[in-house]
Amino acid sequence: MNIHARLRSTSRTHRPVAHQVAGSAGILVLVALIALLVAAEAQAYSSGQRIWVKTYGTAAHQVHVNALATGPGGVSCAVGRQGRSAAADWRGLVVKYSAAGRKLWARNFPGGTSTAFCDLTEVAFDAKGNVYVAGQLQPKGSTPDFAVIKYSPAGLFKWAKTYGGPDNLSDYPSGLVVDSLGNVYVSGTSQVSSSTFAVAAVKYDGAGRVKWRARTEPGAGSVSARDMALDGARNIYVAGFYSESGGSSSMVVKYAGASGSQLAFEKYQPPAADGYAIGTSLAVRGSTVVVGGYGYASTASQDQDALVVAYTLALKQRYALLYDGVAHGSDAVFDVALDLKGNAYATGDAFVRSPYADAAQTFKVGPLGSVVWADAYLGASNDAEGESVVVDGSGNAYVAGFTENASGYYNLLVAKYAAGTTAKRAWLRTWGGEYGADDAWSIVLGPTGTLYVGCEGQTKTGLSQGVVAKYAQ
Repeated sequence: MNIHARLRSTSRTHRPVAHQVAGSAGILVLVALIALLVAAEAQAYSSGQRIWVKTYGTAAHQVHVNALATGPGGVSCAVGRQGRSAAADWRGLVVKYSAAGRKLWARNFPGGTSTAFCDLTEVAFDAKGNVYVAGQLQPKGSTPDFAVIKYSPAGLFKWAKTYGGPDNLSDYPSGLVVDSLGNVYVSGTSQVSSSTFAVAAVKYDGAGRVKWRARTEPGAGSVSARDMALDGARNIYVAGFYSESGGSSSMVVKYAGASGSQLAFEKYQPPAADGYAIGTSLAVRGSTVVVGGYGYASTASQDQDALVVAYTLALKQRYALLYDGVAHGSDAVFDVALDLKGNAYATGDAFVRSPYADAAQTFKVGPLGSVVWADAYLGASNDAEGESVVVDGSGNAYVAGFTENASGYYNLLVAKYAAGTTAKRAWLRTWGGEYGADDAWSIVLGPTGTLYVGCEGQTKTGLSQGVVAKYAQ
């Protein structure tokens, strides 16, 4: 039984927050001028053109980037961790860039000399341009907790909050969202015992005050959170997988945004008694909730299939699809997105054993669960993978991942699929040096025809760097 997939923290697709402005006519004029400048910039580049690339990190302070978000005026923030060669610790890292790619500020958490390990995995903006980040904070000699930190648009530290479960064991965040009122939600996995875990979620207001805490602890099994999303009524959804003696299922739980009460809990396991499913990603848009992942219809199957399960907002199942991909090998979904019509887009990989090939596979699923189109990209060395996908208002899909170059090193992969019923690859771009490893974890839409990608890069001498790239859609 081959499981060709990796579970990862996903924060890949935080969509830009609308810039809500209230105040004097002068502020409105300034905002209008910024919008015109951004629009003019987008029109100055052809579709698929790389506008700029920025790297961050040095030999003494190597960097790993986990997530990216865009905010008002086309600014972007990348988060991850930064190491120090003179000390055996990692600090959380937040780097903010202007729309033109100028580094505005960089912050470490904890700041200064630290004996704590911190890895920031989630980031989001509010409508005023404040930056919220979340990750794992672990003082040496202790267990990790959730950490949520707020910075002002200018990079001023506002507050930091931590969450540790009641059992005083390990807690790992995997989702962060900010609603239209400036409330902040974080969720993840909270350890209950040596072998069981719960879903935990916490809501804070903009001042960092706890509004509620929620936990889901199935009595007969264990749950693990992998992704998080918010609906139009400010309710939150957490997806992942549920393990019990009978096998594993993908799962999604819904909490009321106002109170934190659990509104629904649903899981999907293939019909065969020995089938199982793992949820890796989540998207909510309009009236649809979709979970992506992978599973086996039966353990008698030699290969796993890509998984897409769709629900109503009340978590009533609409369809469950186990897709045997274009290569008819082992398939997995690492990220999902939705368009305004309820079509789902999934990206991940399609693996074939002989001859060895690992393709970046992207496919579109209609509202009733049928595959509309599918595409696989092998790259120069028959090794590529899709990591993150986002869809614009016109139904065009954008995918980021990696592809192996002729020298055997990974390069950044970015592709656009035009809206429609066929797999029309509008453009595909790769970037990275001959020896550089560039693996994209986040792709997000920017304002007026732009696109941002955050990835983990490596120089030819093996130094890890954070990379942010901007493209024209």
